[in-house]
Amino acid sequence: MVSLSDEDIRSRSFDYNIIKRFMPYVMVYKKDVFLGFFFIMLLTGASLLIPLVVKNLIDKSDCLVGASCQDIDQVKNSILIGLLQFLGLAVIVASSIFLSDSIIEKVGENILLDLRKKMFMHLQDVSISFMDKTDVGRLMSRLQGDVAAMQEALQTSVFAIGDFVLICGIITVLLSMNLQLGIMTLLVMPLMVIVRMFWLPRAREAFLDARVKSSAATSYLAENINGIRTIQSFNRQQFNSLVYENKANELLRAQLRASKFSSLMLPTVETLTGISFAIIIIVGASLVINDKITAGVMVAYMLLVQRFFDPIRTISMQYNSMQRAMASGYRIFEVLDIPVTIKDPKKPLDCPLDGSIKFDNVSFAYVEQNYILKDFNLTIENGERIGIVGPTGAGKSTISNLIHRFYDTNKGKVILGGVEIRKLSQEYIGKKVGMVLQDPFLFSGTILDNVKYGNKDVSLNDVEKATKELGMMDFINSLDDGFNTVIGQRGSDLSMGQRQLLSILRALVADTQYLILDEATSSIDSYTEKKIQKALDILLQNRTSITIAHRLATVRKCDKIIVLNAGKVEEIGSHEQLLGNQGLYSNLYNLNYSSFDD
Repeated sequence: MVSLSDEDIRSRSFDYNIIKRFMPYVMVYKKDVFLGFFFIMLLTGASLLIPLVVKNLIDKSDCLVGASCQDIDQVKNSILIGLLQFLGLAVIVASSIFLSDSIIEKVGENILLDLRKKMFMHLQDVSISFMDKTDVGRLMSRLQGDVAAMQEALQTSVFAIGDFVLICGIITVLLSMNLQLGIMTLLVMPLMVIVRMFWLPRAREAFLDARVKSSAATSYLAENINGIRTIQSFNRQQFNSLVYENKANELLRAQLRASKFSSLMLPTVETLTGISFAIIIIVGASLVINDKITAGVMVAYMLLVQRFFDPIRTISMQYNSMQRAMASGYRIFEVLDIPVTIKDPKKPLDCPLDGSIKFDNVSFAYVEQNYILKDFNLTIENGERIGIVGPTGAGKSTISNLIHRFYDTNKGKVILGGVEIRKLSQEYIGKKVGMVLQDPFLFSGTILDNVKYGNKDVSLNDVEKATKELGMMDFINSLDDGFNTVIGQRGSDLSMGQRQLLSILRALVADTQYLILDEATSSIDSYTEKKIQKALDILLQNRTSITIAHRLATVRKCDKIIVLNAGKVEEIGSHEQLLGNQGLYSNLYNLNYSSFDD
């Protein structure tokens, strides 16, 4: 499992390391970021100038009210210039908002795509051992929800910088126009600081708790969707619904609590805005009456104070987003930090393989010291058709995993075609070793896409030729659109036998030198198995193959049958030789058992 738990994330606070690791993704688009930031600064400057233009308009037109203007034409011209300035600034504000939003949104979407691609590619490379132990629902939550949270945080943080500059600019203008009124207006700031001191830690805990509950609910939902057949077979729908309802209710309560804290700041800021307006009206009116300031200054103060609390309100509301981003950042980089344990050599060999397989004193354990194979030795010659049988847990599938280098040995060597397997690239191994699994996985798309999955360059004629070799053309022709028939996820609209036949066809089209059949017919009825066995006889010609099976009948045609027990070779020989040995294989066969698990 991923090492950092949700409880660990809950206890974390703002971490500059997350920002530091996120910055390379941002810097790819630094030109767009700087351009967007330029328009945000332009918006900030224009927002500061508008109240000053209004102030000048009011002060210039003041003499018109009392008809005391000495040069009315000059005043009218000044007012006209002021109106044009106001109109120009309004256009700049509107344009800057549109351009900054568009550019930052574009950057955010591109970064979101880059992060998802990076996580997807990394998850393609991590070891099978990690994927075997990891909750898919939590990974999906990180790949989708957490990346989106980081994108939202990027957009809000860029605008937050503009808001901070605007706050500093407003404070400077307020104090420069009239120091006394400016200080009186800003007296509400200590109250804001006190409120945030009490609000921040509680709000942070609420936001992170909502994120953790969301991850848990998503994980349980994904698990139930993937296991729907088992759920229905055991009639667990009602029980699982109650469990999910409980998790959903916990999520609801957590989100409502987070929403309560998020909503709390809005009335707080509005109250402080009202207090500031009251101070301006009371103190400002007194100063206007005593000719200490003009009416224009007082109006400008009111406009600036209104703009002053807007960014404070926005930053307060964005705190939720930033806290989600911190939690999401931990989770994203936690996935990207998963070590890739199966790595290609720096200079992989690209040489012909002689078709043999050798296990040289191999020991392997999925869990430390709990060895599945111990001091295991086995040699398979080029072109041999090998069967491996044995009870569950004997190590049959482990042999398959090691040949494909899904895992590395704890001790000893696996030698593929005369070359130590660690000296070959995983891509090269994939081209040489094919697999047909017990539960064939078909992807959403056409039949042809699935058949060509291991060999994209193969022509349709070659695919049709292989299909005819396996005797599958009747099946393909029975489909609505033949090879162009679209199938659903995992091929769920096909029978198990049909999926297995397509899996065998895919392996034949891939044309690998080695082929491993891992319980390929264990879930198939006897009639379908006979059809598949005919296809396998064709598929296994001129290839080194390993057939892993429980059913003894499945391996009767093999050149050599290996009987495994507790990770060691108990017997080895052809079907006839093993019957003559009077060992485990013979006993089971004579007792008419069809499987080692019977």
